[in-house]
Amino acid sequence: MPFVSWNWNLAGTDADRDAFNTMTAQLWTPEQVSLTDDTEDIQGLSDIERVTLSHVFFGLSTVESLQASSATNALSNDAERDRPGTSQAVLTAIAFGESIHTKAYFELIVALNDNTGETNNADIAKNNDSSQSSFAWTQQNEAMQEKLQLLNDVYTTGNQISANNDSGAANLPDLGALKRLAAAVLAQALLVESGFYLPTWLSSRGTMTKFADIIRLINRDIVTSSSYLGSVYQRGLEQLDDETRETMRQYVYDLANNLYFAEEDYSFTLPYADLGLDDDIEKFLSYNANKALSYLGYPALFPAEISQPNPAVTDELNDMESLASTLKPASLFGGSGLNFGSTASASAIGTSASSLLSPTSTGATAANKAEETSDDDWDF
Repeated sequence: MPFVSWNWNLAGTDADRDAFNTMTAQLWTPEQVSLTDDTEDIQGLSDIERVTLSHVFFGLSTVESLQASSATNALSNDAERDRPGTSQAVLTAIAFGESIHTKAYFELIVALNDNTGETNNADIAKNNDSSQSSFAWTQQNEAMQEKLQLLNDVYTTGNQISANNDSGAANLPDLGALKRLAAAVLAQALLVESGFYLPTWLSSRGTMTKFADIIRLINRDIVTSSSYLGSVYQRGLEQLDDETRETMRQYVYDLANNLYFAEEDYSFTLPYADLGLDDDIEKFLSYNANKALSYLGYPALFPAEISQPNPAVTDELNDMESLASTLKPASLFGGSGLNFGSTASASAIGTSASSLLSPTSTGATAANKAEETSDDDWDF
């Protein structure tokens, strides 16, 4: 069998091209955000706020590390079998973005540990011990490991072909592949985004604003990738009969429920109650579960009265206006040449992105163009 090039001009590659162009136009690195502006705010954090933020960022890095490895491998194998070509390029871009996110979380953790206001060697050693303690806490946290295991089980399960796939329906999508797409969207839009509450809550109170800029950049990437993966999932559903679509619907809601309760258990291991945030965290989890399901084309799981978190937090998370001035001009790799991390138009770097085709995409826009979102965008 001859080796072939991925053809970006084939019919049916528009969604892949649009997603890939959007992702490349949005490329950034954590070094482009000056966390030194938050130094005084970091030093003013209470011990409980500092420890909670450290645990949150370690937890987020763990989830995104799984996404960049197990999820990417599974989705890439599915794409290579079912839709080889440009879809694989988009998945590579998603994985690269997730790798950037894991690095960003560790930049935030380092900033927390390096700006305590302490100067003697004993306190520096104490901070290092605290970082190691947070790392160990993540590994030993049963609720954290439970939700990761739920995801990994989906990613590593063998192909599950529909019983309706007879010889005359050989081109129907593999149900295992659809399940993995659904799991990847739920992992990003439910599990990862639920970890964004505390840093955006702090920013809504006028503190730790540069930390929040990092979170907004990550959130923008997640909106883009979730919109893309959700649209691929919905196109796959269109090829199934009604009975099989209902089977998939029930599966996705069961998985969403399981991940929701695992994330809820995990949130109980964080001292949100001591910060007076436990009730709103519950609403934020429900809000993100509904949003994740919307990417997959499904109605809300939770009613509006229990899924409306603090609007100051959601407004802060979706406030993209500041990002145009947030990123310092810098080449991704520190040398001269094109500045992929800048807010220049996509045409300046050889792309012509258009907005993603998913109707649920509210924050992912072409050519790195900022677009405000509001709670109304997620009014279920």
